[in-house]
Amino acid sequence: MVKSPLVNRIILAVSAIVLTSIVSMSATLAISKSIEGSATAINAAGALRMGVNQLLTRLSVLPARPDASQNAILFSAYENQLSGRAITSLIPAGSEHPLTQQHRLIIELWKTNLLPMMEAHPQGSQITAQMIAEADRFTEEVNKLVLMLEERTEARIDLLHLIQITSLVFSVLIVVALFLDLKNRVLRPLRKLVRVASAVGDQDFTQQANLKGSDELAQLGQAFDQMTSELALTYQELEDRAREKTEELEVSHTALQVMHATSRNLFANHDLCSGSIPMLQELEKLLRIGPIKL
Repeated sequence: MVKSPLVNRIILAVSAIVLTSIVSMSATLAISKSIEGSATAINAAGALRMGVNQLLTRLSVLPARPDASQNAILFSAYENQLSGRAITSLIPAGSEHPLTQQHRLIIELWKTNLLPMMEAHPQGSQITAQMIAEADRFTEEVNKLVLMLEERTEARIDLLHLIQITSLVFSVLIVVALFLDLKNRVLRPLRKLVRVASAVGDQDFTQQANLKGSDELAQLGQAFDQMTSELALTYQELEDRAREKTEELEVSHTALQVMHATSRNLFANHDLCSGSIPMLQELEKLLRIGPIKL
């Protein structure tokens, strides 16, 4: 992991989004694979109901050319359809699963009840009430199997929708959290730093960023605050020195003016003692020296 709190937070948020996407796609592929062929299986199971009615109808009609083996072929084809790949591909391998038990029950009803009755039924004779009742029972169990397959498929689709919605919501929450984190830890500190820099440019050293934390921007803010404090001290020292120099220059300038004025008076009056005494007294005051004795 990079030794940078700010970069680590961004990496963590991006990794969470990528991980959510990978989990969502993996779950979608797995569920899509599990419901693959569901429509075919439901149609094949639904066709079993029609197949029973067709067999009963064929047994009740006297063919133009009787063929005893033809019914056996039809029965075998129907049994192959009952145990065909189209249906068994969606039947779980576990013997305790409701779908497995329901499919086994249908096969048992066919082999033990309905098929023996059809094989013993004379071709072209009327279908008995017992055969009709057994066919109705068989059809009812097939309907249950179809309904279970439909519910299983719908449950897988609902789970797929739930995973996709959850992944979407989770991704949105991560993006919002990342945006708020960047706003609080990047945008606001940057605005404070810009404000401090602008104040320093205007010679206002009282502004402070006051950033807390251990990330790069917090460290930069602390460096800014230290730099601002040091600049304030340096600027104050420079101002004090400039003020002192200005005062010294003003004193020197005043002293020169006094000396110049006195020299003119001396030149005009030719009286050195009486003319120089006021000058010396003024110089004592300006230069803070003395007493000066002539």
